[in-house]
Parts: sequence; C-alpha cells; structure tokens
Amino acid sequence: MKGAYYVKFFEPFDVQKVSSLYVEKEGEMRSIEIETAENSSGAWIFSFRGEDEDLAGSNLFADKWNLEEGDFWKQDLMGCLVYNSRGFLMGVVSEIENSLPQVWVTLNEPDGKTFSFPFIKKFVKEVLIKDKKIIADVPEGVGVRGG
Repeated sequence: MKGAYYVKFFEPFDVQKVSSLYVEKEGEMRSIEIETAENSSGAWIFSFRGEDEDLAGSNLFADKWNLEEGDFWKQDLMGCLVYNSRGFLMGVVSEIENSLPQVWVTLNEPDGKTFSFPFIKKFVKEVLIKDKKIIADVPEGVGVRGG
C-alpha cells in the first residue's frame, strides 16, 4: 500500500453498497478491495487491501447499484428522448450538469438548437429508462435556449 487516495466521484457514491472498485491503468481493468473509506467534504479517502501499486492518476469505477426512487444514473439518462405531456418531441438528452444545487439537463432540439432545464420532480413527470423516454413539462421562461 502506497498510502491513502483522495477520490472524487462524478456520480452518486454509496460506500455501504460497494466493497470493491475497479481500477483502469494502462488499458487494463482489475478489481481492488476497499479496506477503509472516509468521506471528506464531498470526496472520499480510500485505502485498498493488499494494494502496493501507486494508483495516483488512475481511473476508478464502481458497479451500479439500485438507486432510490427518483434518482437515476447519468449514463442511463443520456440519449433519452424528451417529450412534453402532449407528445411533442422536445429533444434528446445530450448533457447533464450535476455540480449545481440542482441537476440540469441539456437537450439537442430537433432544429439543432439546445435547451436546458432543471431536472426536478416539478417539471419531470415520468422517466422510462428502458424505453429511453422522459416526459417533462417545462413552463415558458424556466429553461435556457442556446444556439
């Protein structure tokens, strides 16, 4: 073990549901067992059992787990078609910004422009991951249009 590693995840992370991570280094992927994990200001400090290789700069991955109702994996939302409740195609999810106080999604609209709006229960009526479909009603003036 070379030491403890400061890790920032770009997706939700629940250490109670994960006992190992996957490390990708030089094109190889392998599993490493978590020995200790401590939350530190929104990031994690890990040590790994039996690990003697320097992991600094490596990519770490975790298996997906079932999220709470109303929470979704970013990669599952990407590419979803978004319709309003009247069946009008608003666009395709092309970007998700989750570093703000609330999650915002950006759609590529059929006319080639973009439209971003807060991904909150008040606007998002239904998410059908298996169908890659979202129903959302966003009031005029709430979203942001781009070129």
